[in-house]
Amino acid sequence: MKHSERIFLATLDNLIRQAGTLAVLREKGAELQSLLTLRSEVPIATQPIALEIYGAQLPPSIKSSRLVAYKGGTIARIERHPNSQQRVLCLEGTGTIFTIEGEARFPHPITAENSAQVEERWCSVEENIWHQPVAGPATWIVLALHTATEQHLLDEYL
Repeated sequence: MKHSERIFLATLDNLIRQAGTLAVLREKGAELQSLLTLRSEVPIATQPIALEIYGAQLPPSIKSSRLVAYKGGTIARIERHPNSQQRVLCLEGTGTIFTIEGEARFPHPITAENSAQVEERWCSVEENIWHQPVAGPATWIVLALHTATEQHLLDEYL
C-alpha cells in the first residue's frame, strides 16, 4: 500500500470511528444481519449509506458509500468498478478481498479488530481491478466507500 493511500485511509478511519458515525453504521449493520438471518437464501445484503452521516470532513473524492453484510463463509462473485476506486473498512468479523490481475490472485485479509493497523482493517481496490470478497466463518460486515456516486457507480461481474 502506498504511503499516501495509507494516510488517506487513516483520515477516513478517524472520521468513521467517531462515536455518532460508528453508532449509525453499527445499527444499520445489525439491520442487515437480521435480514440475513430471516432470509436463509440470501447470502449478501447491501444498503446505501447517506454521506451526510460522515459530516463536513468527508474528503470530496468520496461520492457514495454502501454497507454490505455477508453470511459467514460466503464467496461473492468476482466484480470490478470501472469508474470508481473502492475503499473497504471491516466493521464486523473478518474476510479477505482477493484482487485479481491476469491469472494471479492477491489476498487482502481485513479484520474488525480495533487494535489492528489501518492496512489490516482497510482494503483499497483501484478503479477497474477485478476483486472477490470472501467472508470468514462468521457474519462479515464492511463499509465500501466509492469515488463514483451511487447513481453512476458501475458494478461489473464475471
